[in-house]
Amino acid sequence: MPTDNTDPEVTFDRDASSRFSVERINGHRYCLYTLRKAAEGLTYQVGQPISFREQTAGRAALESLMPTVFLIVLVWIAIPLIVEAAFTSLKRAGTDAESIDIDRLAPLDISHVPAEVRPFADSINLMIARLQVGID
Repeated sequence: MPTDNTDPEVTFDRDASSRFSVERINGHRYCLYTLRKAAEGLTYQVGQPISFREQTAGRAALESLMPTVFLIVLVWIAIPLIVEAAFTSLKRAGTDAESIDIDRLAPLDISHVPAEVRPFADSINLMIARLQVGID
């Protein structure tokens, strides 16, 4: 039977059953697939050292993990910056609200307030306007 082998020192068991199997050859474990074509009297076998498969899987896992680690670090850096930027405008509006008194009933500058808080800020400005009308 003719054979084609990339490693002449490795010879697969030609009597292996037609399926995937794990064979020990020359002290190394191989993942082997055997396919028999009974009509033509042919046997096809493909094998690979399990150690190579494990190394390849380990490298693939590490290569897929590295972008995830990078993204986690990036998120850890980005979230505090984004939250700080969002709350800066709220702090400014809060400082303006603290300075409101009977002599100073000016509406709050809410031009930089996040959209999520804008309805609340608008209601404060409406309240200030009603107070101004009531005082006048």
